[in-house]
Amino acid sequence: MADLPVKELLRPDEVARFWRVSVKTVYRWIDLGIIPGVKKGGTVRVPKEDAEKGEEVIK
Repeated sequence: MADLPVKELLRPDEVARFWRVSVKTVYRWIDLGIIPGVKKGGTVRVPKEDAEKGEEVIK
């Protein structure tokens, strides 16, 4: 797995790169409530701690 950037809120493409999935998959996970998404200024972000611990839910 790639390392996550050092910031609190991650873009979906950063989460996708970390999990080696498509950006579309990350948006699907957010829509299904598998990982939380936070709307910020008209964009969606994923809290870093949720992206890291997503392994428990995703796999």
